[in-house]
Amino acid sequence: MNRQYLIDNIKTNNVMNILANEYSLKNDINTFNTFLNFMSTALSQNGIHISTYINYVYNDILRKYEIIFIRDKNNVLIDIR
Repeated sequence: MNRQYLIDNIKTNNVMNILANEYSLKNDINTFNTFLNFMSTALSQNGIHISTYINYVYNDILRKYEIIFIRDKNNVLIDIR
């Protein structure tokens, strides 16, 4: 079942909290911290136009989840499949 979270006015900590909750049953916290750092950097990048979407799929870490991040100028959609 897909779960989607739309974060208005991106706040990286909100995104990280959702991801941490999704990952709570996983064991490899060091690997996940690496992933959080990666996403924090990606979400903080500037100069992304409203019509430009960046999708991140990080299957190696997420294993049973496919998580796609769709970013526009002011929002991020987290799609968990």
